[in-house]
Amino acid sequence: DDYDYVDRRRATLSLTRVISSVNVGLASLQAGVATDRPERARLSHGLFTGSTKFRPNRGLAAGDYILAAADLEIHPNVSGDFVQPGVGARAHYEAATGEIDWQRLELAISARRYWGPVSVAAHVDGGIVSSDRPPPQTLFEMGGNELLPGYEYKQFAGDRAALFRSFANYQFPIWRRPLHVWRSYYIPGLSPGIVISAQGGWTELSSLGARQAASQLSTDSRTITVSEATHGVRATVGAGFGLFSNLVHVGLARPVDRAASWRLVGGFGATF
Repeated sequence: DDYDYVDRRRATLSLTRVISSVNVGLASLQAGVATDRPERARLSHGLFTGSTKFRPNRGLAAGDYILAAADLEIHPNVSGDFVQPGVGARAHYEAATGEIDWQRLELAISARRYWGPVSVAAHVDGGIVSSDRPPPQTLFEMGGNELLPGYEYKQFAGDRAALFRSFANYQFPIWRRPLHVWRSYYIPGLSPGIVISAQGGWTELSSLGARQAASQLSTDSRTITVSEATHGVRATVGAGFGLFSNLVHVGLARPVDRAASWRLVGGFGATF
C-alpha cells in the first residue's frame, strides 16, 4: 500500500470552462475552505498476514486554511492516464492561507505515439512550492515502485522538483479478447507486452523551512525512510512485462546514476 493518507476535509466551489471541446482544452477554478489532520493507520496488513505490512503514514502539518486553485489543460486525453496519441499539457496553481499556508505551481507535458504494436510515451513534470514554512504534505516526493523505482519509497523530497518519465512497449498480438468466465461475467484480455522504461528526477530543499518540512515527514526513522534532496539528477531504468494493456507491470529496475543491484518492482502503468 504505497500511499500516505491525510484526514482532509474540504468544501469547495468549482467552475469549469470547456475550450472548443473536451478534447481540446479545459480551464477550471476552485475556491473553498479545508482542514488537514493526521490520519492514524488503523490496519497493519491486508487480507493476508505476512512479512510485509502497511506503511505508517508520514508526518504533516495540521491546520485550517482557505484554498484557491486554477487549472489549464490542453488535450487532456493525452496524459499518463489515457492512451490517445499526441501532445498534451497541464498547468496547476494553488494558494492557501490560514493556519498553514503555501503556493504551489505545477507544469506537465505528455506525448505519445504508436507504430503498429509499438508505443512510445514520455512525460515531463516540474513544480515549485513557495512558503516560509511549507507544510510537509505539499512537498514533492520521489522514490519507490511508481517514481524512481530502484530507490527507497519516497527517499527524495523537495520544494523544487523535476521529473522525466518515458517508456517503449511492444504489445503481443495474443490474448487481447476478454475471457468469458460464466454467464455474463468476463475478465479483461491479458494483452501482454514487453516494456522498457527510463526515469530521471531532481529535487531541491531550497530553504531552512523546506528542510524542516522534509524532516517532519519522517515521524519514525526506524520505519519511515528519511527524505532528502536528490543532490543532483537521479535516474533509473527498468524492463519487464505489462499486462491488461499496460494497466499493471512487473519487472526489474535499478538506478543508473550509481552502482546498484536490480530490484523486483511492480505497479500501475507502464513507467517503472
